[in-house]
Amino acid sequence: MSKDDLSQRDLYTRREQTKIKHLILQKYLQRFAMIIGFKWDTITYVDCFSGPWNAQSEDLQDSSFSIALRELQAARAQHGIRGKSIKLRCLFLEKNPSAYAKLKEFADDAKNALVETRNCELRDGVDDIVTFVRKRQGGRSLQGRRKEGNDGNAACPSEGPSTRAREENKSDRTV
Repeated sequence: MSKDDLSQRDLYTRREQTKIKHLILQKYLQRFAMIIGFKWDTITYVDCFSGPWNAQSEDLQDSSFSIALRELQAARAQHGIRGKSIKLRCLFLEKNPSAYAKLKEFADDAKNALVETRNCELRDGVDDIVTFVRKRQGGRSLQGRRKEGNDGNAACPSEGPSTRAREENKSDRTV
């Protein structure tokens, strides 16, 4: 599916906010990734409201996470032509369990990028986001600090005041 196909009216009927998000991703993400790639060899992308929400295409090509990954891979390909190798790391959060199941399936099939997912709300995933962003390619995994959901997929912890207080008291914590 091409970028032009995504602008078809029927894909975005009653999905106006989704259309705007997708247009922004299509217009700016590849360009942004090109700029980042000139200085760094790893691009880390986080989407805190990944969906899919009412995707019209069966292959999820009209979902924000699919568009983002496609645009990032296009930027990496352009850098590859110039002889630079770029690593892609993506973290996608989605709170809705049925939408998350589709996201997880997509992520499990993703190739040529590290793609991780979390089934949680943004407020419950902040620590995982920070850890993911700080972690280096091939570095320490989030496996040891996240809770597993009933289905074995990553689930964000429910963070109460006592958990937050313990985190703030760690001497090696950097902000």
